[in-house]
Amino acid sequence: APSYGDDLLGMAKDKLTYPCRYCGKRFTQTGTCRRHERLHTAPNSFKCPFCQKGFNRKYRLKEHILASHPQHNDEGDLSLIINSSATTMA
Repeated sequence: APSYGDDLLGMAKDKLTYPCRYCGKRFTQTGTCRRHERLHTAPNSFKCPFCQKGFNRKYRLKEHILASHPQHNDEGDLSLIINSSATTMA
């Protein structure tokens, strides 16, 4: 017999009505889908100040700095570094 969790999972799958136009991944809300689609089209507007690697989400840049540049985590306020690293969009 299916469990309560299986029933909920089935209900959630039924509500995945908004497909990504680029990869087909499906979402329950149109806004979530549109935000996801920007992963496919948006430039990497957050640049790491230490290695110039680009990210399209600020939190991804923060994760990168914490993992890849631990020697810089104590130098100044990490949020200041991250907030000043967004490139200017033309």
